[in-house]
Amino acid sequence: MKLKMAPLILLSTAALPGCSGNSSPRAVVPVAASPLTPSPHREETKFPWPENLRRAQDPLCIEAETRVRSGLALAVDVDLAAECVADRIGPEQYDSFKAALAQYYRIGPFLAVPPACLGAKGQPVDVPVAPTSKVLALVSADAEPNKCHETQLDAGSKWRGLCLPGGSKGHFDATMQVLESMGATFSVNARSILADASQDPDVFEWTNMSAHGQTPHKDGMPAPVDGEAELVKWFRGRIQKAATACQNPNETKQALYWTGYALHALEDLAPHRGRTNPEHSYNASHGQNPDAAEDAYRLAVDIVNRALKKLLDGPLSGCKSQFASYRGPQISYTEKLAPPFSLKRDLSARSLVEYKQSAAAFEKVMGEHGAVVRWFGPTGTPAPTCTDDRCIALLERLTRLSDP
Repeated sequence: MKLKMAPLILLSTAALPGCSGNSSPRAVVPVAASPLTPSPHREETKFPWPENLRRAQDPLCIEAETRVRSGLALAVDVDLAAECVADRIGPEQYDSFKAALAQYYRIGPFLAVPPACLGAKGQPVDVPVAPTSKVLALVSADAEPNKCHETQLDAGSKWRGLCLPGGSKGHFDATMQVLESMGATFSVNARSILADASQDPDVFEWTNMSAHGQTPHKDGMPAPVDGEAELVKWFRGRIQKAATACQNPNETKQALYWTGYALHALEDLAPHRGRTNPEHSYNASHGQNPDAAEDAYRLAVDIVNRALKKLLDGPLSGCKSQFASYRGPQISYTEKLAPPFSLKRDLSARSLVEYKQSAAAFEKVMGEHGAVVRWFGPTGTPAPTCTDDRCIALLERLTRLSDP
């Protein structure tokens, strides 16, 4: 679910094992975040930019490298920067860069381990197989430490995110819990794509409220739009992409991805139920983060479980055999940026700051009629199951491609 916190308080200095010398990633269990302590080897924790590196020309490389140099970057920025650098250096520099990169991943300010080390020159970075083999975040060594008290229903304890204590549960966890309960309905490889994709709207559609079960806002108040209708439109659009991809056996990977991507909104629907970002920010800053409620997590699991079964009996019925038998690869970050996905990163330090600051706008209007939005359930913590009539009705709409 959406990760809600200030961008400059995202640090752990725990030293972690790096990749092995070959091109295969090695799964390592992430350690819990710990407070920052000054490092006597500060230079060793910096990204190993090769000397006389020529300037990047690719816009995506420029953006990623700029964020890494700034000291505030997501895992995907580090991975992409490594690929971009490797493409611009010769064989004589490559081996030393690869070794320095492995060392950087070992002792850099990460919350978990990288997805893989670089393979042979010219080969792409390996795609991780185990859920514990992904970098969670890179932040400046000068950033303020934080124990992530606000974070619970976020990207998840085992995957991508910005500040995740070891025991938190989120998108990856909720999605995988449902998939594993469905047994052979989804192959192991299919589950990996679905669980990974269920986190991606936080990276690629952070500012699109429809992707997070929320209502757009203006000056702290809900904007005059039908947020529920926009959510349904967004969700159906991704499920339609999945259903279309399933018509071609060679596009099963795309079908799985868009299905998992759509699940993000259902999981965010559980804690948010239409609330605006300003209210969410205000709640979180006052110790009532909706994402931290255990019953919200249970509701997320329940909604996804119900929705997947309805989808497989409806719009995605043609995908069943492909989802059960999929044995192909996962989808790398760079692959997501290219056709047929063509996604663009939306999450930024600025958007995180804007979210944090929006609490003040809600505080000014919180007493006004209509300031608080809930599409179903109580104003406070929701019930752990989707048995509310309004929840059931919304779920029925979401799992059809059109209204009757």
